Amino acid sequence: MKNVSLVKRGLSAGVLAIACMAVHAEQVPDTLQQQAVDSRLASKSMLAGLDYAGDRIVAVGIKGHILLSDDHGDTWRQASHVPVTVTLTDVCFNSAAEGWAVGHRGAILKSVDGGEEWTLQYDGFSAAKELLSTLENAGSENAFYGEMMVEDGADKPFLNITCLGDQKAVAVGAYGWGFSTEDGGENWHPSAELFDGTQQMHVYAADKAGDRLYLAGERGLLFAMRPDLTGYEQLASPYDGTYFGIIGAPDGKVLAYGLRGNAFASVDGGATWNASTIDSNQNLTAGLVLRDGGYLLVDNAGRGWKSPDGASFERVAADHAFPLTDLLELQDGDVLATGAGGFARFDSGQFK
Repeated sequence: MKNVSLVKRGLSAGVLAIACMAVHAEQVPDTLQQQAVDSRLASKSMLAGLDYAGDRIVAVGIKGHILLSDDHGDTWRQASHVPVTVTLTDVCFNSAAEGWAVGHRGAILKSVDGGEEWTLQYDGFSAAKELLSTLENAGSENAFYGEMMVEDGADKPFLNITCLGDQKAVAVGAYGWGFSTEDGGENWHPSAELFDGTQQMHVYAADKAGDRLYLAGERGLLFAMRPDLTGYEQLASPYDGTYFGIIGAPDGKVLAYGLRGNAFASVDGGATWNASTIDSNQNLTAGLVLRDGGYLLVDNAGRGWKSPDGASFERVAADHAFPLTDLLELQDGDVLATGAGGFARFDSGQFK
């Protein structure tokens, strides 16, 4: 009887612990409903992306951190209202006022005042449901994946947001997610073509060159689409490894880069690719077309690589060395970077 009593007491304790956990869970707001808090360390925490909103710079990162600078990156302050605490992965602005930030759990945030205040415009719950509906209406044989995503809930991240002007933007991410808007985000439309074409592989980056949107992802995934995410066209990939980025230049050249220092340039819309020469086996994590037509890539070790034409790269150094995630050329020609330790800067004198 003593043993039975101990078992009962053990069970009672276990039930009580579960009940307490349930009560505690109810008291903790969902990360999609919890407002980001001010932190004096926000500018030194992990930051994933940045862009210009007019003359202002807006950067995003972990815990819903959104940082603003009105003095070319010299000082930073947090946005006055961010309604989520999820990690934000990218940001873009169509104008000095209108912009979006995207991140984990399918979050898409919208700002209409240059990044001061943000609203949650879309999330992974809505995204999964609308993707399933779109796949079913298109007669996709992959609709069952949509059903699984609805069951999973809001656990898929957006990894890139590309602003296309005139209230248009495209958000892409994990498992072949791609959503576009043409009305300032009032409606986000899933792309069944992208989901089916990628075979649910992750899409890490998108950029526009000419009248086409070029996209890159895991396992050598390179493709092009129209800006509304229709007209999926698989591109012949020169590499089977993952691409973390793709950038389009004003002259139509496209540069894709990724694992182990691999980068490739195309001058014919992705029909053929030429390998770039980079003395690095580190993952290439971000890239930029400079105003003078040159290129800057950065790697997982925090090193920079410059090239006048995307063919052969030489090493350049930032003022801080940590893994870098995004790049922005400043008015004075310096390049500001985000990364694991906040901000780093490349002096423009290295690009001459």
